[in-house]
Amino acid sequence: MNFLSALPAEISLSIIDNLEWDDRRNFSYCSKFCYNFFLPIRFASVTLNRFSIPLFQDGGACELGRDSIHSIRCEYNLSEESRRNWRHRMMNLHEKLRKDNDSPKMRKDFLAQDVENLITEIRDSIAVLNLFPNVRELCIAYQVPPCMDKNIFAAILRELSLELYHNLQHLDLQCYKELTKFYSRQRDDIGFRGIYRQLSIEARAFIGQKIENDDIKDLITKLTPTLHSLTRAEITLNTSMVPLSDTKFFEQSAFYYVPFSLAPNLENLCIRVGGIEEPRYKVDDGLDDELLGIFGGIKCLKVVKWLMGAQKPQINTYNYGYEGR
Repeated sequence: MNFLSALPAEISLSIIDNLEWDDRRNFSYCSKFCYNFFLPIRFASVTLNRFSIPLFQDGGACELGRDSIHSIRCEYNLSEESRRNWRHRMMNLHEKLRKDNDSPKMRKDFLAQDVENLITEIRDSIAVLNLFPNVRELCIAYQVPPCMDKNIFAAILRELSLELYHNLQHLDLQCYKELTKFYSRQRDDIGFRGIYRQLSIEARAFIGQKIENDDIKDLITKLTPTLHSLTRAEITLNTSMVPLSDTKFFEQSAFYYVPFSLAPNLENLCIRVGGIEEPRYKVDDGLDDELLGIFGGIKCLKVVKWLMGAQKPQINTYNYGYEGR
């Protein structure tokens, strides 16, 4: 029997607290028990990808550590240089869009194989994600062609377990769309059908038939249960619209905010947007009465706006008091 398992928990933790970082790492290599024991201490957050997923599956080296993981990141279809944080992703997309628009030829659309790989990554990681019973913080970040954004988002929400929804306290959603100046609703429809017919049967079943703009908000509402434990949320979109107006332009991305409207105890919301042109709202106006009703008891709203060509983002923070509401 490993000596740590025979000691009271407080003594084991005291021993660990007095170990240097390298000693903790080396100690974790001593046995499978030590590895799983040190896992939640060495890693504040676990990132699920094609390398880590096998470790946490049934029979994997980290199977016994699943109960101790409280924070998970899922990143899909992101280049290595853009995995660092949302700022780098936004800057990379802005630079890529600038180069595409400077080119006399239209950029090629996403290859069907890219979408197939994206769907496979999502399916595999969510299957493992639902094996973690004590996840409190979840970040989902992915890059997707605009014609697929509604179907991919709906599929992700549909596959998450009820237990995960029930325990979630912090949700961070990051969706980065491949945009060009040639994008249009007609190209969106053509692009979806062109990619969809090249996907595998499993991938088609996962994303379903094309979801129309008029149907997506009601569908997301049905797929998302009430998030009673959620108190903090973040959303990052490379679009210039945020829910500070009821324009028809915002309606194209409004469905991303639906899960947060189903969190009655949400207190802190951070919205990050980065668009091609100046949005048609005044960010200084803050939340209007209609929006206050949607986001219930929100106490702090941060809006980070980073337009293409800007050297740094514009940040506005609003604090609201709700005593007596």
